[in-house]
Amino acid sequence: MSRTILLAVPALAATLTLAGAGAAAAQTWIVNQNRQKPADLTTEQLRAIAPLPLPRESKGSGGKAAAKGTPQVFPGFVPADEPVPAESDALPPPADWNGPLIRYDAGNDDSRSKGTSGYPFTTTRVFPDTAVSTAPYRMAGKLIFRDSTTNSWYMCTAAIISYRLVLTAGHCVYNATGKRFYTDFRFTPGYNATLGTQPYGQWTWSAVYTTPAWQNGGGTVPNVSDFGIIEIANQTIGGVSRTIGGYLGYYATATARLNYNHLTALGYPGNIDSGGRMIANQGETRPYGSSSGVMGSSMAGGSSGGPWIEDFGVVGSGQLIANSVANRIVGVTSYGPAGGPSPSFYQGSSILNADFTAMRTTACARLAGNC
Repeated sequence: MSRTILLAVPALAATLTLAGAGAAAAQTWIVNQNRQKPADLTTEQLRAIAPLPLPRESKGSGGKAAAKGTPQVFPGFVPADEPVPAESDALPPPADWNGPLIRYDAGNDDSRSKGTSGYPFTTTRVFPDTAVSTAPYRMAGKLIFRDSTTNSWYMCTAAIISYRLVLTAGHCVYNATGKRFYTDFRFTPGYNATLGTQPYGQWTWSAVYTTPAWQNGGGTVPNVSDFGIIEIANQTIGGVSRTIGGYLGYYATATARLNYNHLTALGYPGNIDSGGRMIANQGETRPYGSSSGVMGSSMAGGSSGGPWIEDFGVVGSGQLIANSVANRIVGVTSYGPAGGPSPSFYQGSSILNADFTAMRTTACARLAGNC
């Protein structure tokens, strides 16, 4: 059974058909029954969407430790023919962040790089702005979606991991306390709020998946498997139906490699550049419990679901990389400190595990050519 809902938010109206509420509560994935691509949101509408609050660490574990399974690496892909970004007029930068500012104790220089958690990190804007249109940055982007109960729109971060699949956090696709999937997902790769036209447009969804551990975990973090996958519908580009990964490329993924590593996390945190520009965070990861890891970071809500990437960047001639596979996602942003980013300054991720592999396998099998 399905139901049709009319959305009504400022300057936006669309019709969406969803799987029935009973089916959504019983399944770890649902299919978008609406075959018609909705109109793209304008730059002003995208700027106005609030970041989904980053879950804050709690005492619960969100479930028992998931089986790690056999460590696996799923390869990435960069197309030989470079996609051509859309031409766009430059816009003024987004308004300054109007929330609380992150401030440091001038008398404690060590807090500038570590915070009270003791995890060193560097958080920077991806620059120049055109860098987000190039690989490997362009395989990450802004994810927006709607809560059908409150009719509120939110933003997270996601990354392409196959021809049609993007990876994000489970809490960015499924409300575990309300027992419902979010809906109306739209993914904008290489998003930059200073551009009037996004370089590779907005892509809509065909299906959405999460793990049983997140669905039944009550929203508690750390969770053993805070993962979500969205199947992205094809777009017609130059008269040809294209998959998002075939057009832009996609990251590799690897299980059981999160901790004791040096990683780059990408995201669109609302507390930096108002979520209007891609932010990169680099640091070392350390275990946090049996099924998650943490890294120093000053990013907040909006960065949820952003990829944690091993050997990130363009590989130089003679460069040493693990397993000869660069740009491997080994985690996604899942949670932050109980009191907010300051003064602890860290974020956490579940370890990609057997739950992730099972979810990916299900998503790959739903439609020929997904992976």
